[in-house]
Amino acid sequence: MSVILMSSFCFIIVLYLMIKIFREKSIPNRTARLFIFCMLAVILTLISDTFNILIKINFMTSPAWFNYIVQIVYFIDLIAVCFSGMLLSDAIDGFPVYTNKRIISYMAIPATIFSLLVLISPLSHWIFYIDANGQYVRGPLNFLQFVFAGFYVIAALVLSVRKLKNPRYAQYKESYTACIIFFALSLIGAVGQVLISVYAHTDLTILEACISFSSIIVFIQLIQEQIAMDSLTGVCTRKFLFKFLEERVERSNSLFLFMIDIDGFKKINDQYGHVEGDEALRIFSRALKKYVDKKFGFIARYGGDEFVVVFDLTDDEVKPYTEELLRVISSINDEYDKEYTFAASIGYSKYIPNESISDFIDRADVMMYEWKENHRKGIWEEWI
Repeated sequence: MSVILMSSFCFIIVLYLMIKIFREKSIPNRTARLFIFCMLAVILTLISDTFNILIKINFMTSPAWFNYIVQIVYFIDLIAVCFSGMLLSDAIDGFPVYTNKRIISYMAIPATIFSLLVLISPLSHWIFYIDANGQYVRGPLNFLQFVFAGFYVIAALVLSVRKLKNPRYAQYKESYTACIIFFALSLIGAVGQVLISVYAHTDLTILEACISFSSIIVFIQLIQEQIAMDSLTGVCTRKFLFKFLEERVERSNSLFLFMIDIDGFKKINDQYGHVEGDEALRIFSRALKKYVDKKFGFIARYGGDEFVVVFDLTDDEVKPYTEELLRVISSINDEYDKEYTFAASIGYSKYIPNESISDFIDRADVMMYEWKENHRKGIWEEWI
């Protein structure tokens, strides 16, 4: 009875998380799809594992064909959880490494091979078989479940740890930590359940509890990321900007902050309405974010029509980056046929050790308004 209660509890938790993510429209489609697929595989694994235990302890009797189906579902879903979890850990930050379909196909080869071996096991008995008493028996290649599942778990852990240690991905460290916890707990649960089953001769469902708990951690992280995002523009909020800078200034030797203000935005609102003004903000932020993401920078909406961009740069790189930002903003006019023109004023500052975050931002803000004021006066001297 305790097995049924534990499995039911874990099932309800995972199902709830899957439904919540499905309804959460603000989470990127790729991340949401991967999370839902991973949770669906977890649910099927929980169900099949529960049946396995109930059959093993003679709580229920079933024909051999049913036992085979339960085992096949369990093994294939277990490898699906590991594979989709690896892709989720890669995509959770918005900078997936495995984007090429050919690369993903190569990564899916171990899962495909194992699934085929599982499907033919009723005939070959390579992975498992059901004996005359209706009990599950491990086949000679049963160890491959640990080899292939371990391959995906280790790949996910290595990728998450590498990104966690890379200063370029500093703003996503909580996401990588959540992924590491997910796989570490799942791995501990799997090993623990095998050891308990072999040495303690009990069928305590540790794996289900570990997967469910770690899924909650990933879910919470996904929701927290959305809280840190500005609902209109999809970039980080001002509050998250300060949190990011407080951590980043301690780890960077040459941190530059760019304050970017849309020129004539008030006129857009007054002349074309606030709905069009909101659309202009979305277009502007998308263009900036696309460029910043490619350069592994950070972007946040500071307030109104002001945006902050942060990069790790050398002094010699500041001018080229400023010019590139201006070109990106100018290119918006070529892409969108609007009755108004996109333009912006930019100011920047380099972090000074022991400087307050507010002073760091204020210096860039002052330069940006000097730039804007001189352009209004028709003074086009070099401000970059």
